[in-house]
Amino acid sequence: MNIINLIANLNDDSYMIFLAVFLLIILVLTLILINKNKKIIINSNKYKELEKRNNLFETLFEKMPVGISVIKNFNEVLYVNKKHMEITGKNREDFTGKTWIELTHPDDLEKDIELFEKFKKGEIEGYNIEKRYMNVNGSYIWVKLTIHPLDMKGKDKIYIALMEDIDEKISAKAELMESERNKSILLSNLPGIAYRCKFDRDWTMKFISEGWYNLTGYKVEDLIDNKKMSFNDLIPEEFREKIWNRWVKAIELQEKFIYEYPIITANNEEKWVLEQGQA
Repeated sequence: MNIINLIANLNDDSYMIFLAVFLLIILVLTLILINKNKKIIINSNKYKELEKRNNLFETLFEKMPVGISVIKNFNEVLYVNKKHMEITGKNREDFTGKTWIELTHPDDLEKDIELFEKFKKGEIEGYNIEKRYMNVNGSYIWVKLTIHPLDMKGKDKIYIALMEDIDEKISAKAELMESERNKSILLSNLPGIAYRCKFDRDWTMKFISEGWYNLTGYKVEDLIDNKKMSFNDLIPEEFREKIWNRWVKAIELQEKFIYEYPIITANNEEKWVLEQGQA
């Protein structure tokens, strides 16, 4: 007996019960199907949102003005961004199997390892260091490295390293130091003195070369910022206004200052000096 004959032989009450059960089954199946489709849509939306966030993260990661590398278990490089490759001249493949110790200048290793060991033990959360890092051609460049943890509590320890290229900055600093050294040698061998001061009535000194003591008998530090005396105190009173007016004129006309006048030394001795200067 098929289901059609079964339905035909049902009385009215039985027919209504069968119809109600049949409709209930259809309703339940429909709800299950709707729910499954809803889960598919929700999961799809979650995946799209996750993919969108991941793409945004990768874009920001690649556009950062500093080099970024992600390291697992303290020696395995998982990822480096474009800026990191620009700074080092290396491709991502060049970092495979290499440790930061191999890429760090030997003279900078001791300090770096000391900080890194403290980081591994959890004694510090991270650290900054300026060091020399091996470039693609085997030479070294100066970088500022910042180490920061990402996940140090899981099975795989993961941290991030931020790298800033400071090679030009270090070179400029070295050149400045060399320039200052040369200037110091030059000024210390002048037969007289060189100075830099404010344009005020006291001639408030900001710098005086070492020949000052031999010329006046006064210590340099006594005159800087008028600590114990001013330069104006050394000039005889009758010359102070003349010198001031001559300097005012030189500044207004944007010309050199050249003038001869006496000063009074620590031994109360009068010495005539020739001063040449430029505002």
